[in-house]
Amino acid sequence: MTLLPYLHTLDLPEKSKQNLRFFNEPNPAREVSLIYHKSELKMQIIEALQDVISGIVRGAIAFQNVQIISPISK
Repeated sequence: MTLLPYLHTLDLPEKSKQNLRFFNEPNPAREVSLIYHKSELKMQIIEALQDVISGIVRGAIAFQNVQIISPISK
């Protein structure tokens, strides 16, 4: 058995996709975290990095049934 990242499976040929098996509910999830010290002076760089990461992730999975949770927005 080989575990493949979901986004990788989107590029597989149809013949290979026939061999895929998916997880039952609840589906496994992945978390991307950005951790920094509150007194960090380079907040503009940190915010730019957060925007880039969010844009890439949202752009890659925006059309999929995936929930993006941000602890900042809670």
